[in-house]
Amino acid sequence: MWELSHLKGSGFSNFEALEAATRINAEIIGLGDKIGTIEAGKMADFTFIDGDPLSDVEAVSRVRGTVKGGRPFM
Repeated sequence: MWELSHLKGSGFSNFEALEAATRINAEIIGLGDKIGTIEAGKMADFTFIDGDPLSDVEAVSRVRGTVKGGRPFM
């Protein structure tokens, strides 16, 4: 996700860049009550990555697997 690298280069912390890509974008498109954060009652698909994106935002590009709708998806 080159967008995260650009946000980081613009002065965002890793946390702020990840938040912008998830929670804030969900709110912008009017779906903050359904997606964007991991909370009870929200829809959830998961991507498993190699690394800690709070330490290395580039870790989001190292995808190991995805679960979509409760099923493995590749």
